[in-house]
Amino acid sequence: MMTNLNLVAAGVGLSVVPASMTGVHAHAIAYTRLADGGQLDAPLTLVSRAEEDNLPAQHFAALLRKLASGHAVS
Repeated sequence: MMTNLNLVAAGVGLSVVPASMTGVHAHAIAYTRLADGGQLDAPLTLVSRAEEDNLPAQHFAALLRKLASGHAVS
């Protein structure tokens, strides 16, 4: 998401982001609330190194996989 905002701030496009991102690069980006955003769902992706050797990171990834296993993927 930060990459998207950095590109927008650099003048290379636009992006849809959650309201919590409002204010990032406020000097360079114009934020506009969607008129009827309703209840939007956005996919989340877990990215990690294939050979992760950091034990807390391994546990965190395992927890996220367990939590995600109960949700349908469309």
